[in-house]
Amino acid sequence: MTFAEKVQELLRLEGAREQLEKKFEVGIGMLEPEQQGRAHSAKSTIVDRMMERLADTYNEHYPEEVLDAAIAFYGSPIGRKVAQIETEMNQRLSSIVDKAAEEFGDLLA
Repeated sequence: MTFAEKVQELLRLEGAREQLEKKFEVGIGMLEPEQQGRAHSAKSTIVDRMMERLADTYNEHYPEEVLDAAIAFYGSPIGRKVAQIETEMNQRLSSIVDKAAEEFGDLLA
């Protein structure tokens, strides 16, 4: 498996695409109704580009031996459970940040 294929495998195991798609859907919900249709049409292309950028980041920061170990971990039953929990925690973190931003905005108003 090439290094690039390993990066793609790790991203798959981590559920990166699904997480990006969920975040994109949240962003679409913030758009004006007339913009939402165009955004849905462009979703696949935009998520593909975000995945490419994410893969570039992994290429810059992951030595191959770390990448191999991460693939082995996330491919294991406990690694899959950790990935699931991380996804749930990221969703909760996003909600916490959004709520804090609203509260902070109210304080400044």
